[in-house]
Amino acid sequence: MTELTIEQQLANVLAAHRDWVESDGEAGAQLDLTDANLEGAKLSGVNLCRADLRSANLRNSDMSKTDLKGADLNGARLSDANLIEANLTSVKLIGANLSRSFLNGANLSDACLVGANLTGASMYLVNLVNADLTDANLTGANLTSGTISDPSSSASGGNT
Repeated sequence: MTELTIEQQLANVLAAHRDWVESDGEAGAQLDLTDANLEGAKLSGVNLCRADLRSANLRNSDMSKTDLKGADLNGARLSDANLIEANLTSVKLIGANLSRSFLNGANLSDACLVGANLTGASMYLVNLVNADLTDANLTGANLTSGTISDPSSSASGGNT
């Protein structure tokens, strides 16, 4: 019997997760990649809705146009990741490292970014409506034309 490659294994768990999302939990299995090393992964356009990616290493990954709605990315390492136009609605990013990440056009509405590191992130046209940015570090982040509705957020640094 031939062993599956990492790419084939990932494709299988992503297919099971897609079935889980589409069946509202009746079929397939929720994706759990807690602590997984996915550095440089090509996940553009993938449905990762409600996936468990806590403490995952997603540095330099391509997650552009990926649906991460409601996903748990607490403590994830996303530095230099491409999240352009990703759906990050209601995502949990507590303590996540998004330094130098590309979030242009991403939807982070209702996201929890408490203590997240967004230093040097490119956030042009990002939607942060109702996002919790308490203690988030936005030093050097480019928020040009971004939408933020809660002026009482206690984020440090950043451009608005």
